[in-house]
Amino acid sequence: MVFIATTAAYAFAFLRFPGRKILLIVLILGLMAPVTALILPLYAIMNSFGLVNTYLAVIAADLALALPFFIFIVRAYFLNVPAELRDAAKVDGASELRIFWNVMFPLAKPMIVVVALLEFLWSWNDLLLRLVFLTKDPLRTLTVGLLFFQGLHTHDPGGSAAAALILAGPVIALFLVFQRQFVQGLTQGAFK
Repeated sequence: MVFIATTAAYAFAFLRFPGRKILLIVLILGLMAPVTALILPLYAIMNSFGLVNTYLAVIAADLALALPFFIFIVRAYFLNVPAELRDAAKVDGASELRIFWNVMFPLAKPMIVVVALLEFLWSWNDLLLRLVFLTKDPLRTLTVGLLFFQGLHTHDPGGSAAAALILAGPVIALFLVFQRQFVQGLTQGAFK
């Protein structure tokens, strides 16, 4: 997600290519579509490719649903980077790939941390995609397991609370480790 979102965002921010505006509009339309409205078509597509009950189905669906948001926020971040940095690299003879990899990518580290943390958070806590695409018990994730932790007529509040705490542990730990970069990435570009 990080690599695809940053390269696509760079392309949408700085490169001029045919159909760029139309693709940007399609991405914005992708932001407006609710996930629940797209589940049935996604399931039909994954089923036609024989990907149901594979992790590839969940990865592909997650990419399709989250990529427009990440491209949009990373593109906004790139547009706030001073143009003089790109111009100086161009004067030095750098290609677009070198400008992206050696100038823009290092500058975007706070935003890359934001994208990585948000993607991890959404993937870790997502229930709907995993519930629809992973129907076999060995493939189920922790969130689906937490859902099936209770029975029709039985419920263990203590066990559910312990399982929810275990489920929240990695997210809290990652946020505590990357808190400074996360806040910096979210606030970058808010002030000029």
